[in-house]
Amino acid sequence: MRGGHGGVRGPQTGAAMDESSGGTRALLPDERRERLLGVLQDGATHRIDALAARLGVTAVTVRRDVGLLEREGHAHRVRGGVRQVRVAEEALQRPAQPNGRGLVLGMVVPTLRHNYWPEIARGATLAADERGATIALRGSTYDPAEYRRDVGGLLVTTKVDGLILAPDPRVAEPDLGEWLASLGVPVVLAERQFEVGTYGQPIEAVSTDHELGAALAVRQLQARGHRRIGLMVSDSVTAGQLRRGWGAACEDLGLPVEGTPDATVRVYSEPGWRSALDDFIERMRASATTAVLVHPDDDALELVGRCAELGVRVPEDLSVISYNDEVANLASPAITAMSPPKAMIGHYAVELLLSRLAPGGSHLPVRRVILTPALIERASTAWV
Repeated sequence: MRGGHGGVRGPQTGAAMDESSGGTRALLPDERRERLLGVLQDGATHRIDALAARLGVTAVTVRRDVGLLEREGHAHRVRGGVRQVRVAEEALQRPAQPNGRGLVLGMVVPTLRHNYWPEIARGATLAADERGATIALRGSTYDPAEYRRDVGGLLVTTKVDGLILAPDPRVAEPDLGEWLASLGVPVVLAERQFEVGTYGQPIEAVSTDHELGAALAVRQLQARGHRRIGLMVSDSVTAGQLRRGWGAACEDLGLPVEGTPDATVRVYSEPGWRSALDDFIERMRASATTAVLVHPDDDALELVGRCAELGVRVPEDLSVISYNDEVANLASPAITAMSPPKAMIGHYAVELLLSRLAPGGSHLPVRRVILTPALIERASTAWV
């Protein structure tokens, strides 16, 4: 993007100093977007209205700039805000490799309506671009029959050399191995771990260690003096792993589980969810629970907002850590979060698939890559 065109730009506004007149002028569009990218480099999620005030322009202008940056692959829009597309530095610095030249990699994710899978897809797209390959992306659903139809449709309409897939592991699939073998191309699973066949043979995969992520969150809270740490999860693929990690960490640290609130609350998805949320907050009050791990971010935002309405202060009365880190920064206070390395899931899935497709790749051992989520500390946790 272009620079300042002779002006000295102020650090906090959308105006630039004009040295000849001593006044200010409006930033040119390229300058404004360069300034916007500079703000986003902190890795946080920023509200559109806050960015507009900071740049000295309207929210409509910021949304237009964000739309352009998103199309260019520099930014990622979330509910009410935007953040920079985060890809590990090692991926950005790795030189392009020619061994994926001309290959088409199909990728079918359960949904593109939420923030989690689009970021994985962006990581995959960047990795494929570096290698001269192409990603053919499709959004599907968590329904096994529909997912299989969408994968089949991609195979019919696009000549793909390999597939990155994420079928729902909660549904019993006794013929999963047969189905994957019938696709006729190499397959890498993203955010899934499956064993198939009589002897439980593993399938090539890249996934986040969500159990460890939950355990790390519990350990961080316990280190700050919390002795009763609750869990609130949605009915999601990740929920079971988080519950296992939470329970194991509580047991290892000698924290009480009996009587500690542990609930599945389907915020926004079922009638009566508000009553269920209020009941969960009341159970935390009654059990003297001082901290909670919440999945996903949307539900953590709703919990923090409802706590404020009921007079439960965050973090003074209740420390909160959310899991996913998609919109956690938009809460007030901003929520500490466990952040899975979403872009790198896509990146390594492409790496595995291209190495499998390379000459001699069929003789490689089955590989399963496990990545660790990072703790992003913000303002929603306190010492007790």
